Amino acid sequence: MDSSGNVSSSSNEVFKRRENQILGVDMIRDLDNKQKTSLWSRKVHQLEMVRNHWSLIFRKAEEDVR
Repeated sequence: MDSSGNVSSSSNEVFKRRENQILGVDMIRDLDNKQKTSLWSRKVHQLEMVRNHWSLIFRKAEEDVR
């Protein structure tokens, strides 16, 4: 921040990256170094974790039945 209270562009970028981390947004850079976002990557990962958890539960239940 300069003496007049303006935030520099690099500071804005840092804040934006931190906000994206909090929101779970993955930043991807293309060949032109432009930022693109993958908004759903965190949700997909969470769903995969839930699926794996339930798979383990069902596998254990099948073993108990045998």
